[in-house]
Amino acid sequence: MASAASGADTAAPALLEAAIKPLPVTILSGFLGAGKTTLLKRILQADHGLRIAVIVNDMAELNVDASIAGSIVESKEQLVAMQNGCICCTLREDLLVEVARLAKSGSFDYLVIESTGVSEPLPVAETFTFESDDAPLSKVARLDTMVTLLDAVNFGADLDSMDYLEDRDWAPKEEDERNVSQLLIDQLEFADVVIINKIDLADEPSVGRIEALVHRLNPHAKVLRSTKGDVPLESILNTGLFSMEEAARAPGWLKELRGEHVPETEEYAVTSFVLRSHRPFHPARLNALMDSKLFSAGAVAASKSVAGAPGAHAEGEAEEAEEAAAAAASSEGLSEATKAVMRGEAGYIVRSKGIAWVASGEGGMTYRGDWSHSGRLVGLEPAGRWWAAIPKENWPEGMTPYGWVDEEGVGDRQTEIVVIGMGMDKERVEAALRTCIVTDEEFAAGPAAWAEWEDPIWGDVDWEEHAAEQDGEEDEEEHGHDDCGHDHHSHECGEEGCDECEEDGHSEDEEDNAEAEA
Repeated sequence: MASAASGADTAAPALLEAAIKPLPVTILSGFLGAGKTTLLKRILQADHGLRIAVIVNDMAELNVDASIAGSIVESKEQLVAMQNGCICCTLREDLLVEVARLAKSGSFDYLVIESTGVSEPLPVAETFTFESDDAPLSKVARLDTMVTLLDAVNFGADLDSMDYLEDRDWAPKEEDERNVSQLLIDQLEFADVVIINKIDLADEPSVGRIEALVHRLNPHAKVLRSTKGDVPLESILNTGLFSMEEAARAPGWLKELRGEHVPETEEYAVTSFVLRSHRPFHPARLNALMDSKLFSAGAVAASKSVAGAPGAHAEGEAEEAEEAAAAAASSEGLSEATKAVMRGEAGYIVRSKGIAWVASGEGGMTYRGDWSHSGRLVGLEPAGRWWAAIPKENWPEGMTPYGWVDEEGVGDRQTEIVVIGMGMDKERVEAALRTCIVTDEEFAAGPAAWAEWEDPIWGDVDWEEHAAEQDGEEDEEEHGHDDCGHDHHSHECGEEGCDECEEDGHSEDEEDNAEAEA
């Protein structure tokens, strides 16, 4: 008897698991104050007939949002409060356990997760692909919809902010190097549904500009406008919209890079182009442009008419940008036309991303740059090696690196950057960027001469240390992701932060680009 009972006990969990359909899940993302908790209250109070479980994540020791949700739910079992950490990093394993527990209970029809304001959607979504002790989470739960709420009042200021998370006491862990604008873009680009909230506090032109920019940055997302989170619940529950494969490859900049052009939103002048070159950037000229108003105050300027926007702060930032532009405009080698672009006379670049070749001596000849920019912050970090810097006998058999040019000193070294702007004169802006590329005479001088140039971009990089870091990443079995699940200096492959792609010559994009160009 004991033996039979033991066998029945062993079989029970498997039978229960087989009987339960995967629990659908909606994840709410968005900055602090964007309206996630208000939307969650609407979901819980609506007459939809669904038995909804809730997970509320808060960075603080006191989970205020969970307290608010707790005043609405009918039972303690319906609500899980996760605090003192972020579900995209420090509490990720706890999230896995709690989702599996709620799904296997069979007590609920739906699960809504309200993530903390600093949570990144990609690593949270990846949690649903992890394996638990018993089975993959996907056997008992399925990610249905990723929702991001934007604050129509503060969107422009946040996009143009120079703040890092730690400047606002938002950092979930020490040495968190993420900035506010990049986090905002990450949340926006990974969403299936984007809700522009608080439209009652903003004027129509401001909301229209935000909507146009959202359509450009995330063309596949459904975009809704709302006041106090009042949206049709069928637009965010049981939509079936989420696909990990599509989400990882959906950002607007990636579509532009592949040639999948999205029509311009003419009313708000949101336009884009791809800058391509097989000559490197001159570091001093490029730095001058990167420090100018061209990469700065566009979104803030567009938001000045928004009721309640932090005008004084925005004006102060604009003044700083103008001062930086004035100083940069004195740089040698920049034309008057370029200086005008630097003053913002040809519009603004609000988002750009790709790879870059920088004339930084042998370092630039060996390592490509990962270019990632949003709002006012432009990141250009040395990353993986160019294939041209690796002996051909070490290449994969039969490989031809993407964009290869049979020219001495070139090979696959190149710049390919998607540029998305607002009110942007594409021809003038591209011309300004091209003035930052070395001239024929400068290129002929070669790396030895470049090493003698003033280099405000990579001049202080310890190349031996960088080489050791890259070699260490190559030895890792996984993709070299950090505690948050991915590298915050993401590159041009479909899955952000994938260091394996960096070392593989971003082969997945090579195929896509080759198809687009063909």
